[in-house]
Amino acid sequence: MNKAILWFFVFVFFMGCTSAFQQQDILQEVPDPASVPPIKLSEYIIGPGDILQIQVWRQADFSSSVKVPSTGVITFPLIGDIMVSDVSLSEFRNIYTQRLDKYIVDPQVSIQVASSVSNKIYILGEVRKPGIYGLEEPKTISEAIILAGGFTYNANTYQVVLIRKGADGANKPSV
Repeated sequence: MNKAILWFFVFVFFMGCTSAFQQQDILQEVPDPASVPPIKLSEYIIGPGDILQIQVWRQADFSSSVKVPSTGVITFPLIGDIMVSDVSLSEFRNIYTQRLDKYIVDPQVSIQVASSVSNKIYILGEVRKPGIYGLEEPKTISEAIILAGGFTYNANTYQVVLIRKGADGANKPSV
């Protein structure tokens, strides 16, 4: 009986040693962090109809809620016109901060999207809730289908068509 217990412990010990060697081999295969490309985060792009909440710390005169007109140009007192259509939130904040810098020492600007109207997708076909959905951040096709409640029982999931607006403004299908 004692020999059986001894052999059991010897067996467990050697199995532990071999798994430790296997773990070392796995760790050696991990790529160098410098060779992994950095993750590029997408940012919200402002468009006509969006409502932006602009806040300048301790400056109520420069803080406001603004709706982006169809022209995409917003006019501010003292600052002038700023083209905000097709510009990211951080780019707009930088432009606004630079223009305020003439009037305020080290302005602290915060810009948020109060209502997103310009970025929307249309989900049609055999989904549970077809319709128009506003996007506050980019989504994958899978996320968009989940947003619409997923496919119905009759859906042919092998024939999903994605239609995107190209740079020239024309709709281009991709299957």
